[in-house]
Amino acid sequence: GGCGGGEARATATVEIPSVIPGFDFGSAEKSATMPCDEGDGGAGRAAQAALGGGR
Repeated sequence: GGCGGGEARATATVEIPSVIPGFDFGSAEKSATMPCDEGDGGAGRAAQAALGGGR
């Protein structure tokens, strides 16, 4: 998060559990970059967007 340069960026990473013994599905990652609103600080909406919320 943060609002350096007029943009806020958030990234969420989730480990995918294995439901089949012997298979590793690794992780999934989602990122969002959004412009900052004046006085917002930038952390709120970018973090929500990275997690699929705030629509």
